[in-house]
Amino acid sequence: MPNLDMIERPDLIDTGKMKEIFSILREPFSERLYIDNSRLEGFLDYFEKADCLHMDCNICGYCAKVARETITIDEEWRREMISRFDRAVDILISGELAGYKVTS
Repeated sequence: MPNLDMIERPDLIDTGKMKEIFSILREPFSERLYIDNSRLEGFLDYFEKADCLHMDCNICGYCAKVARETITIDEEWRREMISRFDRAVDILISGELAGYKVTS
């Protein structure tokens, strides 16, 4: 059962950890990620025939294929953001946000 004391006691929140989490949410994604909208022409036509509700996305692969052909991302930045998101999740799960010390 999670300890929800910090909801009722905001004075328990470590503001430095909160700023670390919010810095991710304020990251300017549009500067590192590009979607070529011209390559999305006809994308939705597929779904007039496909039964996504009863299909395994990993087997179909349509959306993943279109994404690979349409989205360009700064790879170094992507790796950094994954690391930062992982750290944010650790902060939330471990209790660091509420000032608890992490022990290894």
